[in-house]
Amino acid sequence: EASEKEVSVAHRVEVAMDEVSKRSRMADALRGFIQGRELADGDAELLQEDCETEDGEVRALDAAYLEYLVGRLRDAKANLQRVQAEERKLQGRASDCSRRLEALEAQLAMAASARANAGLPCPVCRTPIERQFFQAVEQPNAAAPSASVTSVS
Repeated sequence: EASEKEVSVAHRVEVAMDEVSKRSRMADALRGFIQGRELADGDAELLQEDCETEDGEVRALDAAYLEYLVGRLRDAKANLQRVQAEERKLQGRASDCSRRLEALEAQLAMAASARANAGLPCPVCRTPIERQFFQAVEQPNAAAPSASVTSVS
């Protein structure tokens, strides 16, 4: 679930950055057009796509439209900042979860080690018998058959 959120937020950041870039390019192109420079083909197409209003009317490429574009650029930048803040917050949560997971894994490893070294109850009286006694018994038994085999030969 967390990685889905990270992917979603990363995609939204990318879209917001593209929107800011597009709006900035449009505003710069229109500002240049108002000052008397020619529009590049890509800029003309961008402005033409955005020039139509909801009513189907075409806006004039003038200072009022420039103000409109600058306002949309500000909105796009604000949206980008919100999405980037959300991304930072999500990254902070992910790193916090990662730290907590590492601490929990360390605790679990210590608990498993403690259980592995814990004594076993005596089957008769239930008194704990330390595991070292079992290991000590197993080691001489392992050496005993080889010694008896040697003495038999």
